[in-house]
Amino acid sequence: MGKIKLIEVEIPDKIARALEQIAEEQYKSISILVREMIVDYIEDELSIQSWKTIEKGRKEYREGEYTPWREALHG
Repeated sequence: MGKIKLIEVEIPDKIARALEQIAEEQYKSISILVREMIVDYIEDELSIQSWKTIEKGRKEYREGEYTPWREALHG
């Protein structure tokens, strides 16, 4: 794992209480809960971006706008 950064964030009391309750129910600390939520969100976003890239490549292939893999591989 790379360098760890500490991020201090101010949130409304209502959200803080909800986080405390969820963390208590899951037997986790608030920091672990928030970290997991952020990681899940980022992974979901990357998955969506990956699918967009794949679909773009398929579209280019169907339209004949692509680079043959041998040219890409051998430059």
